[in-house]
Amino acid sequence: MLEGPGGLLSSSLSLVVCWRTYARMLYLIIGLPLGLFYAVFIFGAIVLGVGLSPIGLGVLLLIGLAMGSWILLAIDRELAVLLIGVELDPLITPRAESDGFVASAKMYCTHSGTWKSLGYLIMRFPLGVITFAIVFVVIGIASTLTAAPITLLLTDLDLGFWEIDEMWEAFVLAPLGPPAGIIALFIIDRVALGYARIINAVITS
Repeated sequence: MLEGPGGLLSSSLSLVVCWRTYARMLYLIIGLPLGLFYAVFIFGAIVLGVGLSPIGLGVLLLIGLAMGSWILLAIDRELAVLLIGVELDPLITPRAESDGFVASAKMYCTHSGTWKSLGYLIMRFPLGVITFAIVFVVIGIASTLTAAPITLLLTDLDLGFWEIDEMWEAFVLAPLGPPAGIIALFIIDRVALGYARIINAVITS
């Protein structure tokens, strides 16, 4: 159903004034350092685990990685719930049929969810790079347009297809900044919600 002008304006303004929009932006921004941490942790554990396997310590390290992947996924899920503000399916960890470390280790290492968790956590870094870039590109464009008259006092603006070197040109661009900012917030909002769907798919698959 198409929204009328009033509904469209209301939706646009709600993006600007709602704190959840900026919480979702924060989630996308921290995705880069968080993804880098996951990647370094996982690949570091794999390298050490394989290297120390001959003395048995590496096997324990790899088992710890299998179990730890569920903990990291649970943390990532809670972070998405907190900042994106969506309800996600609960994360159900593997349960061994019998007690004991060996049974639990075998269950974690053979459970398909462990490998899906590791795959997602590794992909968190390239996804974080993409979402980080999206945030700063769309916000950067909106900020550049809005601040064009001020920026022109310091340096010329080159948009690629239009070189801004006159103040009147800058004042033509400036009114385009706020609408571009609203579009940027809308894109960020949609990307964050899409990210939540990816997490939910990993949890439920």
